[in-house]
Amino acid sequence: IARLIEERIVTGVVIKPGRLGGLETAVAVHDLCVDAGVPVSAGGMLESGLGRHALAALAALPGFTIIGDVSPARRWLAADPFADLELSHGQITVPTGPGVVPAPDVAMLDQLTVERAEFDITFD
Repeated sequence: IARLIEERIVTGVVIKPGRLGGLETAVAVHDLCVDAGVPVSAGGMLESGLGRHALAALAALPGFTIIGDVSPARRWLAADPFADLELSHGQITVPTGPGVVPAPDVAMLDQLTVERAEFDITFD
């Protein structure tokens, strides 16, 4: 992206966190674009409510000036253990509490779980 920006090949960038490997890289691309004056848009990849809330939080950053794809997950999912985004008058409410989404519906999460694994992790 940096090279494309340097050579003035791009006039806008669609940032899809799933394609970039996560939110940290997505924020870094956002910052690179903002520093270069390149507008950005947020795009999703059919995430659940969990991913859509994270995308809404990302899209609230100041460089996101192009209308993006931050629609509710129920558009694609019949069952989702995570609370969905709420759309009101064409606007999405950005999460403001700790984390990016309310806790999941545990019963639905258990119903949709295909496999479970537990790990003991120690941090130094």
